[in-house]
Amino acid sequence: MTYLRQTQALTVNLTSIFLAVNLFGSFCGYVGMAYMSDCLGRRVMFAFSAAAATVTVLIYTQLHLPLFGLLLLGFPLGLFQSGIVSGMGACFTELFPAQIRGTAGGFSYNFGRGIGTLVPAVVDLTSASLGLAPAIGIWAALSYVLVFIVAIFLPETRNKELEIHV
Repeated sequence: MTYLRQTQALTVNLTSIFLAVNLFGSFCGYVGMAYMSDCLGRRVMFAFSAAAATVTVLIYTQLHLPLFGLLLLGFPLGLFQSGIVSGMGACFTELFPAQIRGTAGGFSYNFGRGIGTLVPAVVDLTSASLGLAPAIGIWAALSYVLVFIVAIFLPETRNKELEIHV
């Protein structure tokens, strides 16, 4: 919301509409990309979502689009951002052995979230020299590129037979 207020001079009420479009895209991303993950595989879903999120966030933050364009772009922005997360639970369950599955999955997910908390601080530090839109775009894109690189090296786990620990 700060981005829209500062770069587009939108009111709080108008930014709420933009946020609603983004949140609806996020919901669709959680659901839709989960199906994609089951159909095409975890790696494909992670790589596709990360690549699409990179392109979308760069267009959103780096191009001077009309307000209606930004409004419409909010949907795919949310879709691909949340799409990355939708396959993590299944992937972590399939990736780790039964004895450490819960701990390893929880650690991996929350370690990533912890590292992600550094991004707003880095955006704040670099926005003074770059401007808010370029700083958000660059750091978000770098984060998504990192997801893309990890997805390339991640073993495919879809349809993996799970071991059961008794």
